[in-house]
Amino acid sequence: MEASLVLGFLNWQGFSEKYDLIQQLGKSIGVGFQIVDDFLDEFGNQDEIGKPVGSDLKNEKINILSIYDEDECKKIINEKHAKSVAIAEKLFDIDCDKDIFKIIDYIYQRKM
Repeated sequence: MEASLVLGFLNWQGFSEKYDLIQQLGKSIGVGFQIVDDFLDEFGNQDEIGKPVGSDLKNEKINILSIYDEDECKKIINEKHAKSVAIAEKLFDIDCDKDIFKIIDYIYQRKM
């Protein structure tokens, strides 16, 4: 996510001065996406997420739920979501750039 976001902003006039924020947002969204993906693998609905629930555990893959329980994981997801929104607010106008905030919300709230 980080590289995609940075590449998407390459031609933006404010790229140089906002590079660190763009990079932080991409990293935050990417980590958040993976945490939500791990969470949904354990607690999601197979019909909604499009893959068998519990496949990480079945395939002995280590994910965030190997370290944290469900409640701790939800807390981390909420913290990462808030952090991503806070970074985005430094880059975008929440009234004019509503779509980026909708995308961030979707990443963190999908099927939760």
